[in-house]
Formats: sequence, structure tokens, C-alpha cells
Amino acid sequence: MAALVPGFAILEHLGRGAGSHIFRAKDLNTGKEVSLKRVLRRSAEDDKYLAQTEHEYEIARHLDHPNLRRCLEIRRVPGGDAPRELLLVMELVCGETLERRRPVDSLQAVDIFTGLTRGLGALHATGLIHCDLKPRNVLLGTGDQVVIIDFGQACPIGTVKERVQGTPDFLAPEQVRLDRLDERTDLFALGATMYWALTGHGLVTPMPARGGDPWPRTEGRLLHWSGPASPAELNEAIPGELSDLVMWACQERPSDRPAATDQLIDRLDEVRRICQPDPRAPKSSDPPTDDSSRLAKST
Repeated sequence: MAALVPGFAILEHLGRGAGSHIFRAKDLNTGKEVSLKRVLRRSAEDDKYLAQTEHEYEIARHLDHPNLRRCLEIRRVPGGDAPRELLLVMELVCGETLERRRPVDSLQAVDIFTGLTRGLGALHATGLIHCDLKPRNVLLGTGDQVVIIDFGQACPIGTVKERVQGTPDFLAPEQVRLDRLDERTDLFALGATMYWALTGHGLVTPMPARGGDPWPRTEGRLLHWSGPASPAELNEAIPGELSDLVMWACQERPSDRPAATDQLIDRLDEVRRICQPDPRAPKSSDPPTDDSSRLAKST
């Protein structure tokens, strides 16, 4: 494999993305280990993946925050009118995605959600929104490291996109309607990501139907959106305060959601105090026999 990727020694295949493969690699020029996204152009159908990778680089090379992964370099292999291959060099985060490693208790969940919220806040401060936050785009590294990745669909605050982009269970309604997008669009995706992390279930935002209006309305309300069961209803181990926070972010109308990440950070701090174990409580060396206290159980 190393012979197919000039300038890098491939150490491990980490996964696949849209039109790409992700590797842990050693940069032979610097000797440093990096995460390497490789995108090949086999036909004109792959041009969209090349364009998305170029866009991700332009966004993420300017980022400087511990909860956002930065892109370090892009290398282009010539191939006529378009690059035959793109190599996107990114910071290496050793760990797993949230999709593969759900939190095991409320306190761990709050810590993960706080890292995500801080990362989004830093991104929004640059005038950008992510537009594709989901468990697969969250890396959990060693210790308390929480890192948002994949900025291929990021755009300036206030953008109106020409087509629906994203993953159905994590799309805000305004993304499906092709309305104006802002910080609250990301906060819906954050809420949907928190909902999935706590329950193992997605929100199932209604998607467009072929040739028809996917959002029929009655007096301004969406007929398709009745609202999901709250996390606390699906898992009794989830504190009501945390469940309410998640549902606040998942409101259909942007005006009913938090206006900014700072509001969520304040609420998460309150929930953390509730979830902290009481130091005065007696400690037991016996493992718990009731698995209901674990969030990552099958639901």
C-alpha cells in the first residue's frame, strides 16, 4: 500500500468516507504520524468528492481549537484536466468515533457533549457552520479528548444551499426545506447526536419525496413532525435534566432551540453538577448488579 501513496508509509487503514479511504500514516518528509485521507478520481462521478475534499482543506487549515481537527496540507497528483488523486493530511487523533463508542454513564455523556458544544462554538466564532455533525464525525481520543471532524459540507452562517446535504437522522428541518442555515442548524444536529448517543436511536427527520412537497403544513405546523420520545422515556438511567436539554436542541423551529452554544454550555454545567457522585455517599467494592445505570445498553 505504501507504494501507492507517494511520500507516506501506510501504518493502518482507519476507515472509509464518501469516495475516500482514511489511513494512519507516517509522513516520510517529517517523520510524523498523521491521518491521511486519500481520494481517487476514477471517473467524472468522483469530481464531487475531490471538490468536497478541497473545500474541507480550505475550511480546516485555518482552525485552531482542541475540539476541531485541523487539516495540515493537501497534495495533488496531476491527472490531466483534474487531479488524479488528492491526499489530505490531517492531525492524527487516536481513538474511535462516537458511533462506535457510546458513553457508558451520564457524566461521561455530559463531558463528551460539552467538548462537542465547545468545538461548535469555536467554529461558529469563525463565521462558519458544520452542517454535517453526527456520531461518525466525532472522534473520542485518549482521556477526555473530543474532536469534531469532516468539514466537507461546512459553509458560512446564513447560507441557503441548493440541495439537501447531510444524514437524515441528523438533519435540521430547515436543511430539508432549503431554508437559511445558521448556528441553530448545527445545534439541532448536536441535539440529534446527543439523542443518538444516549438512546441508540435517530430522530428520523422527514426527507423530500420525489416530485412532491415533503413538508405539508397545517397552520404553519409540519404534519410529519410529531416529535420523538424523549431520551428519559427510552432509558430511565438518563437524568431528566439531561433529557430536557437534548430535546431543547431538537426543536423543529430554530427559534425554539438555544440561540448559541453558550446557552448549552451553561445547561451542561448544571447537569454535570447533578450527575457528579456525592462524595459523602458510602462506597461499595461490589460491582453493580442492575445494568439500568448504564447508558450504552441495548435500547
